[in-house]
Amino acid sequence: MALAEMNIAAYHGVSHEPLTEPEDGVRHNCGVAAFYFNTPDSLSNLIPALTSLNHRGQEGVGVVGLLPDRTMTIHRDEGLVKDNVRQIVRADADVHIALGHDRYSTSGGVDAWQPFGEEGERIVTAHNGNITNPLSFLNDIPLEERTILSSDTHVLHKALNAQPEESVEERIQKILPRVEGAYSLTIADRDTNSLYLIRDPSGFRPLHYAPLDNGNGYMAASESVAFIPFVRDATKVIEILPGQCIRIDADGVSEIPIDFPETKSAQCIFELVYLGGAASEIFNTNVHAFRRACGENLAEVDIEHGFIPDIIVPIRDSGAAATEGYSMKFIEHLARAGYSPEEIGARIPREALLRNNSVQRTFILPKGRGSAVTEKFTIIPDVVRGKKVVLIDDSVVRGNTMTHLIQMLLDEGASEVHVRSASPPVRHGCYYGVDFSGSDQELIAVGKTEQQIAEIIGAHSIAYINLQDMVGIAKTMSGRENDFCTACFDGNYPVAVDPDLLLGKAC
Repeated sequence: MALAEMNIAAYHGVSHEPLTEPEDGVRHNCGVAAFYFNTPDSLSNLIPALTSLNHRGQEGVGVVGLLPDRTMTIHRDEGLVKDNVRQIVRADADVHIALGHDRYSTSGGVDAWQPFGEEGERIVTAHNGNITNPLSFLNDIPLEERTILSSDTHVLHKALNAQPEESVEERIQKILPRVEGAYSLTIADRDTNSLYLIRDPSGFRPLHYAPLDNGNGYMAASESVAFIPFVRDATKVIEILPGQCIRIDADGVSEIPIDFPETKSAQCIFELVYLGGAASEIFNTNVHAFRRACGENLAEVDIEHGFIPDIIVPIRDSGAAATEGYSMKFIEHLARAGYSPEEIGARIPREALLRNNSVQRTFILPKGRGSAVTEKFTIIPDVVRGKKVVLIDDSVVRGNTMTHLIQMLLDEGASEVHVRSASPPVRHGCYYGVDFSGSDQELIAVGKTEQQIAEIIGAHSIAYINLQDMVGIAKTMSGRENDFCTACFDGNYPVAVDPDLLLGKAC
């Protein structure tokens, strides 16, 4: 009997059809965007917003708009945003509220994709994160709807839709204090034509809002980069704080109190390491500057150990910022040490790997990551031949991409390949919205030393930034005392997880 079936039976003592399980057991991350318009405006405003967030989810896209007569226009399908533009335009209409979602998951079919919301339901819901106790909400949902639930978000969506005698706001205040895990929520209430923006009390995932430059309402999105076409002044983009619920309606912006249990902040540091776009501000931190500083830290350690590479090569685009910091630190060191201009110039980052931008991010691909590497990169032989290469990326999670790239570099004549990771070894699974379990079949660093990892991926060496150094950089740049979630690196989970209450995710 499937886990979901057993939990339903435990609650009700009866048999039910199984809830949809994720195809590969993956957990994931996504991007959300929303608009509230004072005067109805085009649903297609979501296209540039979701395009700028497409790095967060590349398997599918969904948009839902609430029209003035409170009917809905909907489009959900697989592929990148650019692959769905024609269909989104076909579904276009002037709407009061628009919700959009970039999908990163393989749980269920198109009907299980976000934003959740159909004719006859009073709310539309889009979510980024992973709720860790969704099966504890089955008693809040009518019995006949429990067998169609497809994901943690779907359970929450149905629980909020239940009890029509209560307002949506009352349901939010009643249900959310019981929700555990990570969630940045956008909720559209059809009854009151209101938009709610909610971030969990630990603040795992980012969420922001800002007034539109044209004065016709507000916008919300996972990352600040999505606001650029609509809000010229970046200082107007406001981060929703952990445990905060914002309502936007005809009266403007107001805060709705929710009696959350007391908890420490636990912002996901992997947002800064990999998930966030380099042009974004996340957790009051410039993502590019953070990654650059981590690269500087890696160089300082190599310099201290007397290691000097011949050339420094980024894995684009994810390793570009760290490579910039690593290179500049080496250039400064070599200049102080009296090296010649030619020798110093050789440590400027070299484009030895040409990237095919039409291929999706291999970390986000649900399967076939290895086969995508040779399509994604091309080696320039003259740059690497006979050279001791340092290859820099923001992280080494599964090792598939790195293994292929090292072999490609060696095949083209590199004398040595040394790997530097701008984040620590990932040795534990994530329950809060990122796509890796704690399996040693998925995470290359589980139970292995750096030397063993280097041997497996075919590198002459591998080195990682120290966890305390990385967290220190994040805290300094954020200017806050708030804590970061580092569970994937150290196994310290800030929110307890009961495996019996988990469910597949359709983020």
